[in-house]
Amino acid sequence: MTQRPRVRLLALVVVVALLGAAAVWALWPRGTELGGAAALLPEDTARVTWTDWDGVRAELDAEPGTRDLDRMLREAADLDLSSASPTAAIAAPLAETLGWGPVDAQWEVLGQAEEGMVLVVKLSEDADLGAIADKYEDAGFTAPDEGRTEGGLWSGGPDTVAALPGLNEPLLQHAALLEDERLLISSDQAASVERAVPVARGDEDGLDIGPLAESAGDPLAAVGWTTDRVCVDLSMGQADSGAQAQSEQLVEDAGGVGPLDSYLVSLRADRGLSVVLGYEDDDRAERDRDSRAALAGMEDPGQSLSYPDLFRVSEARTEGDVVVVDLVDAARDGYPLTNLSQGPVLLAAC
Repeated sequence: MTQRPRVRLLALVVVVALLGAAAVWALWPRGTELGGAAALLPEDTARVTWTDWDGVRAELDAEPGTRDLDRMLREAADLDLSSASPTAAIAAPLAETLGWGPVDAQWEVLGQAEEGMVLVVKLSEDADLGAIADKYEDAGFTAPDEGRTEGGLWSGGPDTVAALPGLNEPLLQHAALLEDERLLISSDQAASVERAVPVARGDEDGLDIGPLAESAGDPLAAVGWTTDRVCVDLSMGQADSGAQAQSEQLVEDAGGVGPLDSYLVSLRADRGLSVVLGYEDDDRAERDRDSRAALAGMEDPGQSLSYPDLFRVSEARTEGDVVVVDLVDAARDGYPLTNLSQGPVLLAAC
């Protein structure tokens, strides 16, 4: 009899602990797939492009390993879902020669920095990294002394890649395979691959785009800048003098804007977009919110297009030091992601 109260008390403690853990789990901020993928890139990455190939295939009713690859890629291009991908244009020869690519990859993320660029690809659950390693060897790459699928460097170079039919892509010149993580890393520079491997393994800190990714939803494709380099790459200064003068007036009419510290535009399966604009502090974001929303409803003289023909502004809000402009009903033939991520871009005016 004396044991039962203790047993009941212990059971109650366990239940309370479990409920507490569940509450913490529900409230604890969890990263997005985009944010998690970007975290596999080196910390100094300045520009990120993301393609969710699992999501694209699902959207286009294409099974992994589909033989209808040409149809899938054509439709993905028409819907602007593959414009962020460096592998979409070489998908067929890539799958045949090196054994991976959009045909069955889960996702890919490309990071560009001053020191080079790195492509990280999450391979499918049934990917055979040993077979992929064999294909690299057959293609003329120099195998690592050890660790064929444990992060060792597969070295090719420009001559090796140039000899592969349809694959004259600098990003393919050097690679590493990580079997435990089901990751493939590729770059135009051997040093960039070697820098990226410990990050991908979790041994070193990677890129943190948390606020940008969390505000971007669950995109099929995204392009973003993590530094104020966005003000150079998307500058209206790239437009002709007439377009520049017109854009200056439009910015003034909108209420003026401040410089950006970061920028990301994402495209979802529902044809919605999120444009996330990062600032130096909360106050600057608050001051710019209405101006950015106004610009999103104007003509863009740099792109020679009308934003209202591409999408409709749903809302603009601030989340700390970022402004999020939500856009809906993106035109299926309007290439909205491309038009918001290749300069000059009025909405990204600094």
